[in-house]
Amino acid sequence: MSWVRRHSLLPALAGALALTTLAGCADSSSIPGLDTPLPSSTGSSSSTGSSASSDTSSTSTSSTTGTTESVTVGAVGAVLVDAAVRGSAEAAAGSAGQYDFTPMLAAVKPYIRGSGVAICHLDGPLSQDDIDLSVAGSATVNAPHEVASGLVWAGVTGCDTASEHALDLGIDGLASTFRVFAREGLAYAGPGAAQSNGRRVGISRVGDLTVADLAYSYSLDGKTTDGSAPSTARWLRRSLYPGVLAQGIIADATAARAAGANFVVVSLHWGDARTANPTQAQTDLAKALLADKSIDLILGTHPSQVQPCERINGKYVFYSLGDFLTDPASGTKANPVTGSGLLARITLTRTPDGGLSSSAEVLPTRVDANSHVVQPVTEKDDATAHAKVMGTLGRADQVTPSGRDRGGPLLIRQAAGPVAFVERVQPGVEPVAEDDRASADGVGDGGVFAFRVAGHVHAPPE
Repeated sequence: MSWVRRHSLLPALAGALALTTLAGCADSSSIPGLDTPLPSSTGSSSSTGSSASSDTSSTSTSSTTGTTESVTVGAVGAVLVDAAVRGSAEAAAGSAGQYDFTPMLAAVKPYIRGSGVAICHLDGPLSQDDIDLSVAGSATVNAPHEVASGLVWAGVTGCDTASEHALDLGIDGLASTFRVFAREGLAYAGPGAAQSNGRRVGISRVGDLTVADLAYSYSLDGKTTDGSAPSTARWLRRSLYPGVLAQGIIADATAARAAGANFVVVSLHWGDARTANPTQAQTDLAKALLADKSIDLILGTHPSQVQPCERINGKYVFYSLGDFLTDPASGTKANPVTGSGLLARITLTRTPDGGLSSSAEVLPTRVDANSHVVQPVTEKDDATAHAKVMGTLGRADQVTPSGRDRGGPLLIRQAAGPVAFVERVQPGVEPVAEDDRASADGVGDGGVFAFRVAGHVHAPPE
């Protein structure tokens, strides 16, 4: 829950694609915070999965002035390349057994490359020799190594790999994926292939700053969800949040900071698939993690659709960034895959006294069901789809009103379902809402409100 405040709309620049700026997930303003991709600069970032390191073409937006540190972290949702997506990449390459993923990412490349660090979630292993790739109808994921080169081309600097598909090809699949990452210069965050490197931390360096990405999943094989690991690979428990719990993640983050990380991002593969809202377990874990000063940002995946984001102690949690590159046709009527996702750009600034401030811009995305091209979803091009995603983002702390507020604070709580409007809310008086699924308390002395829910604004007459 959060206090609801008035928002305003500023005119968009002509012909520009806009990322919507979030002042806070509930009280976000649809202002053109970043109407165009960030221009190229002389800065550069490098990423390492372990000892491997290489420069990337990603634009750096970080700076260090005295003891004030600031870095911009880009984030996209899940990358799951099945036989259908691979087929589109093969068609783009124009040769059997060759794969080109760059056409799928070209439209969003300018936005990804506008971040100093850009993190994706990789759902499933990569084959360093393109052998035994995923086949149609199989739940086993094994994607060609060209996926990594396509992501690097688009500006991604690292990915987390902790998911229920991580062990689809066993320990050999983990090793293969890491080798592909090392070859491409991608930071690898996730389970390691041996006791000696049981949980790898994704390290990205931007100028003089270091960003650490810690990755955890509810499961690594899609079957075991109690936080336990196979007896032959007990180190994998370190990548399972049901095993290490909040205190284990905080200990890892504290260790990363002690080792020199200026900022720590936690990537969590969590929640219920195909659901629009975070579970109680997700919100409880987010609160526990963001209460600790060592953790600066949480990026979530797994539900295969965008879920709300929230600010806790001034720090963002994106409960689910949805799917970035996937096959929308792979779902079923009971369990649809929407192909919708979110490209987020979060600026983290640490002040001289150690405090952290965060700001964020977001751009909804979707995957074309035929070509598997990732498309930006702007308000100008598709106002309905854009509004649906933006409405979802605010659902955790509720919605953004437009209209008059003549002084009384209004606290909104909604479980689900649309809200028409509330007029002249008085202490102890419940508002009238469709389906009886909303309630509010607080004081309003005559204000008229329109509530934005799932992107639709229902404005009462004056």
